[in-house]
Amino acid sequence: MYAIDFAKASADLLDRAEVASSTQEPRYHPCMFVYRFRPEQEIDPDDPENAFDCKAADAFVRKLILRAEMAVRKSSLPEFEKGFFGAVLPLFRQTHDSIRVLCKELYEAHGHTGDALSLVREQIEKLFALQLVCEDPNKWVPLYLKDGWRKAYEMFLHAQAEVADLPRFQEFITKHGPHCMEQLRLGYGVTDDEKKVVELKAAGQPVPPSLKQYALEEFPTPGKALSKLTDGNRKEFMKRWYVEYKRYCSFSHVLTPKVVLNQLQTHGVGVDPRRRTDFLNKHIEPALILSYLAIGSAVAEINRVIGHNHEVLESLSELWETLRRGSLLGVAFWDMRVKDLLPQLIGATP
Repeated sequence: MYAIDFAKASADLLDRAEVASSTQEPRYHPCMFVYRFRPEQEIDPDDPENAFDCKAADAFVRKLILRAEMAVRKSSLPEFEKGFFGAVLPLFRQTHDSIRVLCKELYEAHGHTGDALSLVREQIEKLFALQLVCEDPNKWVPLYLKDGWRKAYEMFLHAQAEVADLPRFQEFITKHGPHCMEQLRLGYGVTDDEKKVVELKAAGQPVPPSLKQYALEEFPTPGKALSKLTDGNRKEFMKRWYVEYKRYCSFSHVLTPKVVLNQLQTHGVGVDPRRRTDFLNKHIEPALILSYLAIGSAVAEINRVIGHNHEVLESLSELWETLRRGSLLGVAFWDMRVKDLLPQLIGATP
């Protein structure tokens, strides 16, 4: 009853989309939007000077993150804050590199594009985590570390119970594993009482009233993070980012957008090549630009925290000039917050 030919459905989807675009005016409910583009923000996608060159942008990103990492190391920030920024910055670059690798053969029938779009969601998630830390590092860095330890310790306790009777695991579950988890606990500042609560919950035992205050808080996911942000401009900025986050959750959660995209990429040989190419482009081009935008936004936030390093500012100017020429969303994010994070001379030319 519910058998679906997704390849055929994908082709039908293209047909319906073309008919709809030629016969209907778009109807939008105003409450759907947290931000509206203004006419003066428009870009000209047909202008060759606005063509987005991923290879050039990749070079900007590599230089930008390298300079940002060096600036963080040389800054006067507390060591725990340096450690967080120093760990997150290369993750932005590595995830972006993975997206680019998965999209290297975009038009081949291998189906990697959907996985690349799942990684775009991760870029946005990193930006949310970074925004919390930029706003209140004394609160969020310790919570980030403790929550990471809690999750790792819960997995260890699970494994410890699961293989308790298998001889070849005894050395790990009795010596090496506990030693590693204890070293991490001490390094991340988890107290004995906090550890005890984790153990009780993992064992399915009630937590006594005297220990309930020591239950470790979870580090917020993007939806919850929005309610934790207190700076008004930062919050509005991230509300617009949350729209994109929800879009790419469909690919991480393997909902129909990912299935349809995969089917059209891997089994869409019967579809008109031009239409198939256009369909793939309309998925991957915005996703790639979002990854660049997440990196540019993250470094702009960090650079303000460390006090405006001149080399980082130079690289930010290069990247954002490219993003604003080639992406309407780049113009919006610049206007919403990024321009106010940088000195007025940077990016002053409209």
